[in-house]
Amino acid sequence: MVARNSSLKDQDRCRQCTKHVGEKDNEIHCELCECWFHTACEGVSDEMYKVVGKNEALHWFCKKCNSNAMKMLKDIGERATEVDSRIAKLENDMKVMNGHITKVKDEMMKDMQKLSTEVNEAKSEVDKQLVRNSKEMTELSNKFKEVCEGQESTWNEVVKKEVKLSLNTVPDDIQAVQNTLIESKIPANEQRDKESRRKNIIIYKIPETARE
Repeated sequence: MVARNSSLKDQDRCRQCTKHVGEKDNEIHCELCECWFHTACEGVSDEMYKVVGKNEALHWFCKKCNSNAMKMLKDIGERATEVDSRIAKLENDMKVMNGHITKVKDEMMKDMQKLSTEVNEAKSEVDKQLVRNSKEMTELSNKFKEVCEGQESTWNEVVKKEVKLSLNTVPDDIQAVQNTLIESKIPANEQRDKESRRKNIIIYKIPETARE
């Protein structure tokens, strides 16, 4: 029980009967309003008074505060129930959400595994195709090489034949050029002779001199 402070005169009066609460009176202290009361005014028996005085773990409230405290406790209880309900709902929602997240995660893992398998299969198929293409290119290169080597002698023969034919026609071409030069030289000489004669003076009855 709280000891009464004698210096607080306003609180030395019983809040029930407003009379002075003396040290010799059975007095009791309310822990909410912190006022003093006669035990008789609050209906506290002598046995209860002794129990409260000996046990500090017990808390005593006056009738007015007790009434208000009950309302507060009831309100707190209702609010606590509401909070508990909300917490329970939130926990349930979290469980449902976790279930959805786990489901989505599992589906994503399956999709990723499937995609990884498809990618590996596609890569394997591409590698096989590259090997086939390389093999085909090698075979084509070998065949082309064989064809070129087989045709090399034939091409050499063809070139030699053409060169030989061209060389055989060269003398004929040279003779034709010579004939053309001779034929063109004759008219040129005749024309040159005519030109020289035009410059000569002809005198009648004078014999021509012999040309040097």
